[in-house]
Parts: sequence; C-alpha cells; structure tokens
Amino acid sequence: SAGDEKPAERPTLTVEQVQALSMLVPARFSAFILVKTYGCLRWGEITALTRRDVDFDSGTVNVRVAYVERSTGALELGPPKSRASVRRIALPQPVVDLLRAHMDAYVNDDVDALIFTGATGRPLRRSNFNKQVGWEQVRETLGVPHLHLHDLRHTGNTLAAGTPGTSIRDLMERMGHDTMRAALIY
Repeated sequence: SAGDEKPAERPTLTVEQVQALSMLVPARFSAFILVKTYGCLRWGEITALTRRDVDFDSGTVNVRVAYVERSTGALELGPPKSRASVRRIALPQPVVDLLRAHMDAYVNDDVDALIFTGATGRPLRRSNFNKQVGWEQVRETLGVPHLHLHDLRHTGNTLAAGTPGTSIRDLMERMGHDTMRAALIY
C-alpha cells in the first residue's frame, strides 16, 4: 500500500565525487563543500563558523553556535540543535590546508569574522547559496541531479563510518547527536 513506501535513499557521494564537487563550485565555496562534508556540519553550524573556531595546529573546528532562519527571514545566532552539537571536529589535513587558503583569500583578520559568506560578506542563506554556486547546474554536471546540500553531511558520516576503528561514540560526537539512533544508521 502507499503508506508502506519508504522515502527514496539519499545520494551518498564517493571521495572522488566530493572532490569533483568542490572543484565545480565557484572557488570561494570549494572549502565550504569540503568542510561541510568532512566535518558533517549542519547548514546553521557551518554558516556560523568564525575565525576563532578554527585551530590550525590541531586541524579542528569548534561548533559553538548556529544560525537559525526565522519565518520572518531574520537570521538569529543561537545554540546548536542539542547539547551534543557543541563539539570539536577534526578535519583531514588536505581540507585544513584548503580552509587555510580560503581564509587567507576571503576572510578578514577579525577573530569574529565569518568564514563562509556570500560575495557581500554577509551570512550565507540557503536560498542565496543555491543561486551563488549554480547548484542545479553543478549537481547535473556531477551526475547527481537530486543531490541536496544536506546530503554532504550524510556523505561525511558514511565516509567516517567506513574508516577502520570508528566507533558509534565517535560518530555521535562527529555528528553532534545526543542519542545513538542516528549514528546507528551508518
């Protein structure tokens, strides 16, 4: 019956596809794609990252706050989704290197400067992001026409889960989940 239908599986990219995607988007968004994927970050978390949240010595980013878009269109800075969502995430060294280059090119020296912004320097909004990167064209070119930006978080979790020695606890910490339920999916 119709009520038994399962939602379609969300696309999961390969490491090679993630790399290709980061090259297909405009240069100012290449690091965004890689940090979002390998950091398993939610939209509101990655768009709220500031210079102070990056530790190049340890190769980590700290998720402390997140943007929430209100029905009025106002962007509000607040706590992330749950207590577990406040976390430190280790990134692969090549991603850290690209993030450093991105920050040198696009982020001012203020410790509170947002790392990922639109061309105007204001916080990214989902709707503008799709237009700025030409998301529809990019995903067509990649050959994954139904790819959503949130699928990058799913991809990162899947890639992390496939790393030998990764525990459920490691996945829960990376994803920022309080419960095991979401981590067990991977």
